[in-house]
Amino acid sequence: AGKVCGCLGLLLLCFVGFLGACVAGIPGKLGLWEYMDTIDEYKGSFYPMTRNKPWGFTFDDIPDLTGKTALVTGANTGLGYATALHLARHGASVTVGCRSASKCEAAVKAIKGNFSQAQVEVGLMDLGSLASVREFGEAYNGRLGSAGLDILVLNAGVAGCPFTLSADGIEQQFAVNHVGHFLLTQLLEPALLRSKKATVTVVSSAALFAAKTGVLTTLAAINDPSTYDGMAAYSRSKLANVFFAQELAKKMEGKEVYVNAVHPGAVESEILRHVATTVEFLPPGVRTFLYSLIEPLFYPTELGAITQLYTAVSPEIFAQNIRGQYFHPQARQVTLPDQARNPTQQGELWRLSEELVAGRGGGAGG
Repeated sequence: AGKVCGCLGLLLLCFVGFLGACVAGIPGKLGLWEYMDTIDEYKGSFYPMTRNKPWGFTFDDIPDLTGKTALVTGANTGLGYATALHLARHGASVTVGCRSASKCEAAVKAIKGNFSQAQVEVGLMDLGSLASVREFGEAYNGRLGSAGLDILVLNAGVAGCPFTLSADGIEQQFAVNHVGHFLLTQLLEPALLRSKKATVTVVSSAALFAAKTGVLTTLAAINDPSTYDGMAAYSRSKLANVFFAQELAKKMEGKEVYVNAVHPGAVESEILRHVATTVEFLPPGVRTFLYSLIEPLFYPTELGAITQLYTAVSPEIFAQNIRGQYFHPQARQVTLPDQARNPTQQGELWRLSEELVAGRGGGAGG
């Protein structure tokens, strides 16, 4: 036990030393951030990499969105909230999609408090329940009537959680991060096609680079608790996001629906929430000190929304016919790794997803 504690103490000391060096600006002086920014896997992932560079998109580049209709999932907090706020501030009619009624209503109130003319409403859905997604999709389509959906941002997600099955008997991260969004998009596809020009933004993560062997394409493998690793499952779910975006873009070829995927970078609010669960054994004062060292490395939440706002509303997306691509901060296209360019797995994942949503939550065959 003493050796284990000693090793943990040494690792913690090294970690704190590294963070201290980062805060002191040593990596920047040595050119480390600049070097890492040349590697696709890490490009733009940390704020020091882009802080002093021209960005491919800024809040000032958001066009007038008056008359546009938008839906953002996971919009009660973090990146989703920042995305919904800026869409509303530029004139879009925004639905804030989230699981908790009280949190959803608080987000709507906050957006209206920030911008009194905001057109924003609550959209209750639990992406871990296909029945809930169906209920929302049917109600939302009813509210839209003959109008189109112009902007769909699939932002919600969970990360690194213990092995759990969703309400539909699907591993929770795969269920929420991929399957729920897959069904939601299917339900809203007619509305997207009614739009003169629509975008679908799938929020993925650079964690997909860690999914070296690709995604799992059978429910038995996905649901196997004996082989489950929380972060590996997260990485595969983020790779699934990119496969979904690429396959949907292919199916929308020739139509005015532009589908792309993004990695928002390491964003302080979400990252610190997940880090907190791994260092709960530390005294509160130590945790506070560590967070103060970590924070400068991450994008402020609002700035973390830049890349997904780019793919959602930038006129460049339409003018340059950008479809099925993958972007890192800030609004920079990145070459995907080999495992994300596997049409066989991509097709198998799509077929599995169709089977899962058809047989669950009140779908045909369920």
